[in-house]
Amino acid sequence: MKKFIPILLSFIITLADVEQITAQSTIPTQTAIIKTRSYAAVAADVGRLIVMNCSTACTLTLPNPVPSPNWTIWVSSIGAGTVRVSPNGLQMNGSSSNLILNAPGGLQVLTDNANYFSILPTQSPLAALKPQSSDDVQYVSANGNDSNDGLSLGTAKRTVYAALLALPGGNGSMLTAGHGTVWIVGNVNYGGPVTGGGFWIMGHLDPNYSSPPRGWLKSSGPISLRAYSPNNAPAQNHMPNSYITAGAGAPDLSKPAMWISGLAAGYWIKDVGWGNYVASNYIRLGICSPTEQFPKGDRSGICGVQQVTIDNSAGNFGEGVVGTGPGIDIGSNTFWIWIRNSAFGGGLQDLRTIASNTGLSRSSNVVMVTTTEAHAFVVGQNVTIFNASDPTFNASVTITSKGLNR
Repeated sequence: MKKFIPILLSFIITLADVEQITAQSTIPTQTAIIKTRSYAAVAADVGRLIVMNCSTACTLTLPNPVPSPNWTIWVSSIGAGTVRVSPNGLQMNGSSSNLILNAPGGLQVLTDNANYFSILPTQSPLAALKPQSSDDVQYVSANGNDSNDGLSLGTAKRTVYAALLALPGGNGSMLTAGHGTVWIVGNVNYGGPVTGGGFWIMGHLDPNYSSPPRGWLKSSGPISLRAYSPNNAPAQNHMPNSYITAGAGAPDLSKPAMWISGLAAGYWIKDVGWGNYVASNYIRLGICSPTEQFPKGDRSGICGVQQVTIDNSAGNFGEGVVGTGPGIDIGSNTFWIWIRNSAFGGGLQDLRTIASNTGLSRSSNVVMVTTTEAHAFVVGQNVTIFNASDPTFNASVTITSKGLNR
């Protein structure tokens, strides 16, 4: 009987080790769960496949603190909505930012008992989660560089123009924009070869398609410009999260911030506004690119545009200079244009002080007005003179000629 005791003790120790491991890493009875809206993962999800089937953007929030040293889950996105995987105040792959997962796609989440790490099913645990060059995505940041690949926040492009050329189908020598999604991080410049240029895209119906004007790009497919906020959260109070500096100032009225001509675009502008420059129109749709015959574009309908969505965008074309506006100019044969939660305005009065004594003079029916500072008034503009020391000058008049201060 005595010789069996060591064997029995060894058996008991082995069982104790198994019980300890099981307590830390229990495999759930239900190995996959499907969620159609945002979901907060819990300790009991360890070992599960969480399938996110969201019709709109949703969030999978990871536990904080980490439930156990060997807690792990698999995540799959199969719905139309983008899935944000939130580290919930901890770090994911060394960053506190959300991880974006588009359908169809999946990953595994692991932990070092303090923070989280993610790998693709085909990756080793040391591999970084990053799109491939063939994926239709680019990132743009003011801190980026156009020599970067643009495939992640850490390797973002600096200008939107460079990102468009880097998308699949893009080609700088062929002046062709690629197709896909450009994520805008903060406020950025559009860039490109033209000072004050903008997002100018043409389809094969545009008369300049064989040889686009400088700054224009030919379309190779749908493009989405979207804001990437620090939390990738929806913009608040219908204000864009990001702005693109684009377009030229008056009196150059041929350079709007956005101009789409002659194609069924399938374009989507979301949470991105157009900022900083006074332009003739912030957005032009369905008007041909400039030609010698039509320097402001042919509006007859041959360059009609379809399928453009402008969501949660904004622009302000500034002071009321003749020729500015409207904020959105839509040409003929242009339809299926959705504009929602957006504001495009401007037209503020341009006030200037008249120089004392010599600031006002009259010859016949012509009044000479000299201001104390330069102005942006143009010939043909109606202005109002008021509070003049000689009240006979108070009137609404039309500018027939101008200098810098008069």
